[in-house]
Amino acid sequence: MARVRTRTDTVYPFAELTAAAQAAAIDARREAVGEFFAEDIGQNFDPGWCWGLDAAALGVEFKPRGQRWHNVSTGREGVDQSASVWWALHVQGAGASFDGTWTRPADPIAAMAAHAGDGDKLHAIAAALAETPAGTSARIKADDRYHSLTVDVYDDQGNEADEAIAAIVLQAMREYAEYIYRQIDTEYDYQTSDETIRAYLTDEDDGEYTAEGRRI
Repeated sequence: MARVRTRTDTVYPFAELTAAAQAAAIDARREAVGEFFAEDIGQNFDPGWCWGLDAAALGVEFKPRGQRWHNVSTGREGVDQSASVWWALHVQGAGASFDGTWTRPADPIAAMAAHAGDGDKLHAIAAALAETPAGTSARIKADDRYHSLTVDVYDDQGNEADEAIAAIVLQAMREYAEYIYRQIDTEYDYQTSDETIRAYLTDEDDGEYTAEGRRI
C-alpha cells in the first residue's frame, strides 16, 4: 500500500515577507504584467477610451485589425475589431505606427483645446494640421508595423493634395506615431515599476506567498 505524506507550508501576505521574498514576488508580478501588457493596453485605443479620444480629437480613425480568430476550447470565433496600432518597446528600432484615416476637423486647434490639457504635444500636432485647407484627408498605412508610415493625402475633391500640404500631414502623422509610442512606453514603465507593483501587492492583492515569495 502506498504511503501518503502530507506537507504543510506556512503562507504569508506580501507585507509580512522578507525583503528578499518581496523582491521575488515583485519580479514575478512584473513578468505577469509584461506578458499581458499588449492585450490590456490595446483597449485604450478603442473609441471612447483615453487614447481613442486623442485620435478622435485629431481627426484620426484607426482601422480595425480585421483578423479572424477561433478559440479551440470554447468553439467561439469572430473578427478582431481592435485598433491597428503597432508598436515595440525596448528593442532596436522601437517605435509605433498605425493603419487608418485622417479627416481634418473643422477647427483642429479648437477640437484639441476642448480635449487635451495645456502643454500636451497633441496641441502642436493639431496646430500643424490647422495649416491644411478645409476638407483635407489622408489614408495612413504602417509600412513595417512600427518603423514608418505611408500617408496618402487628398484635397476636398478627393484628388492628391499638393506636395506642401502632403508634407505637413506626413510630418504630423509621424509626430503622432511618436506620441503614441511615448504614451505606451510611459505606461509600460509605470505598470512594471517596483513602486506600482509594490503598492498593488500591498494594498489590493489578497494573495498568499511562501517564505521565498512564490505566490500560492
